[in-house]
Amino acid sequence: MGETGSGKSQFINLATGSNLKVSSGARSCTQEVTRAGPLNLDGRQVYFYDTPGFDDTDRSELDILKEIVIALESQYRQGKLLHGIIYLHRISDIRVGGMAKANFGVFKKLCGDEPLQHVVLLTNMWNKVSQKEGEKKAKELAAMDDFFGYAIKHGAVMKDNNPDTVETAHEIVRHFLKKHPVALEIQQEIVERNLAIDKTSAGLALDDKLEQRVKRYERELRQRMDAELEARREQDEETRKLQEEESQRIRKLLEKLQRERSEQAADYKKLQEQLKATIKELNVRPESPALPKQQVGSSSSVQAAGDAGIVSGTVYTLYNKQHGLYATLHGSHIRLEAPKGGRDNKQHWTFTSINSNRWKIESVHSRRFVLASPSNEVRVLPNYSSWCVVAEAGSDANEYRICLNSANTRGNVIACERRKSGVKMVNRMLRLFDGTGGSDEIWVIEEV
Repeated sequence: MGETGSGKSQFINLATGSNLKVSSGARSCTQEVTRAGPLNLDGRQVYFYDTPGFDDTDRSELDILKEIVIALESQYRQGKLLHGIIYLHRISDIRVGGMAKANFGVFKKLCGDEPLQHVVLLTNMWNKVSQKEGEKKAKELAAMDDFFGYAIKHGAVMKDNNPDTVETAHEIVRHFLKKHPVALEIQQEIVERNLAIDKTSAGLALDDKLEQRVKRYERELRQRMDAELEARREQDEETRKLQEEESQRIRKLLEKLQRERSEQAADYKKLQEQLKATIKELNVRPESPALPKQQVGSSSSVQAAGDAGIVSGTVYTLYNKQHGLYATLHGSHIRLEAPKGGRDNKQHWTFTSINSNRWKIESVHSRRFVLASPSNEVRVLPNYSSWCVVAEAGSDANEYRICLNSANTRGNVIACERRKSGVKMVNRMLRLFDGTGGSDEIWVIEEV
C-alpha cells in the first residue's frame, strides 16, 4: 500500500518478475486490488496484492476503500490471512503534507494497532536523493508521531529500499516469512462485529479526511477571494484574472467534495450491499479456496485443512466417524447423538477464522463457543478456545482432527470420552485426549 506513484507496482514487479502496469507520475495505473506472484523464496510461495492509493487521481477515496475492503473481507471468510503489509513512501518527497498524513491515518485504522507489528514502512526512490539527505529524512519520518512514528511505536519496522534491487526486495519479504498470518482490524470489524462500513475505524478515518479537505478548500477559497478583492482595489487586472480563475477552480473542487459528502451515506449503503453479495457468493460457491495445503506440526501424516477447506462464517455439522453420531448441544455440554434433521440447529456449528488455521467454533443454537475446560472437558460457554483443524493425509474429503491451539495431533484432540479399558463412550461426552491415531478422533465436517 501507499500513495499513488510511491512505487508499489514497481516493487512487486522487481520482487516477483511480474509485469504490472507502472504509473509514470501522479496518475494511478492500479485501478483495483491485483494479485501477483508467486515468488518462490526459501521454499515458500509468496503472493502480493497491489492496491490503488487513497489519493488516486480518477476515483474517490470511498471507491478505493471499497476495492480494498471487499478483497480483504473475501480472503478472511476463506480463512486466508496476510503475513504482512508493505507501506511505501517516497524518500524524495520534500515534505509530508496533510493529505499524506490523512492517507496514512486511514491505513493505520484499516490495520488496527496490533497488526502494525506486521507492517514494513518502506522508503523508496533513494536514487533521487543523496545518501546523507535520505538518511536525514528517514530519521525525520520515524520521529513523526502523526505519521510513521505512531506505527513504529506499535511494532512496525522501517526499512530502506536501497539499493533498489531484487536482493533487497527479497530480504524485505523474508522479514514476513518469520511471522504468523494476522487478521486486520477492518476484517474483524466487518466479519466478526458485523459493522457497517461507515462505522468501521477506516470508514470513520476516511470521513475525517474528507472533512479536512473540505475545510482546506474553504480556507483557500476565502484567501483567493480576498486576494481578488485586493487586486480590484489596486486595479491590477492581470492579478485579478489569475485569482478569479484560481477561485473558480477551488470552488469546483469544493462543490465536488461537498457533493461526495452528501452522497456518502448512499455510497456506504451500496458498498455494504456489495459486501453482502460477496458473502453470499462465498457461502454457496463449492469451489471456494480455503487454507493452502502445507505440512504442519511434528507429525508427517497430517496437513493443514486444504481441498474441501473450511470457509470462515459458514455453518457445519460435526459427524464422528467412529460412532456414526453428530456433536449435539445439551445445555453447556456436547454429546454425540443420531442426526435430528436439518432443522435442529443444536447440531449446527459456525467456524470463524481467528488467523491462519485457528478457528472459533460457535453453536448456532446458543451463540456460545466451544471451549476446553481446565478438566479437559469440551463445553460450550461465552468464552472460546482457539482450535486447529487438521486433515489426515490420504483421508476422504472433509475428514479432520480438531486440536486445541496447535496442529500437533499428538495431543489435545477432541474425541469421545475414554476409559483405560479402551475406547468407550461415557454418556457420549467430548473431551480432550492425547492423539493416538484412533478413528474416534476423526470428524467429518460438512456444510449445512
